[in-house]
Amino acid sequence: MRKVPAWGWLLLAAVLIGAGAWYFRPGRGMTLPPDNLLQNAGFESGTRSWTYPTKSSSWAGFKVDRSEAHSGRKAAHLPLEDDPQRRTLVWGVMQEVRPQQFPQYLAGFYRVNDWEQGTPTLYLQTVVIVWLKHPLAGMNNFQVRFLLGGISYRPTRMENVRYVHFSKEPPVERQWVPFAVDLQEAFKSQWGYVPPEWDRLNIFFEVRYDDREKVTGPIRAEVFYDDLYAGQTLPDFAKGVVK
Repeated sequence: MRKVPAWGWLLLAAVLIGAGAWYFRPGRGMTLPPDNLLQNAGFESGTRSWTYPTKSSSWAGFKVDRSEAHSGRKAAHLPLEDDPQRRTLVWGVMQEVRPQQFPQYLAGFYRVNDWEQGTPTLYLQTVVIVWLKHPLAGMNNFQVRFLLGGISYRPTRMENVRYVHFSKEPPVERQWVPFAVDLQEAFKSQWGYVPPEWDRLNIFFEVRYDDREKVTGPIRAEVFYDDLYAGQTLPDFAKGVVK
């Protein structure tokens, strides 16, 4: 039997270590409460169940890839770049749900790897739109928008929109940040009641800018969302951060 040279054992060890690292790399997202209304909440199945308003000229869409992930291997990737042709530009993901009970909590994680705020109206937000079965006071929907970071004031003024600040500060860069909001409390405080009925709910997670005329420098943001939740149970990671 021929003796294996020292370099041969080193090569074999390197191969085995590399194979082990690949084999044990996590491929499943974190465990969220089972009543989650959001399907494919960790984006491990790619774009399945997620969409965006494709008919809106302000929307650029979204990606799902392995650039970053809070858990598992994938996350929603929103690489916003300035577009001088669009006064408003939105990158984001959306799901439409029809729950029997209005959800109590909305939660998840975002990560910002790059943030060049060349306009004061570059910001992160998550939105819940309630579509009515029957129009009320001329409105077919009403909504609450939760500002997660980047702006300290109300960025738009529309009759059917109310805003709640989760944070007024610029987003922290290069780390995953948990967020959680009490939806029922927010609708009660902003609209005076929790919706008793609805046709459907649209839930968005976004990075965007509005009113591009106020540009003072480069506009760029690289944002990720992962492990998202909407339902009746406050996830463990959200305890202590819910607003």
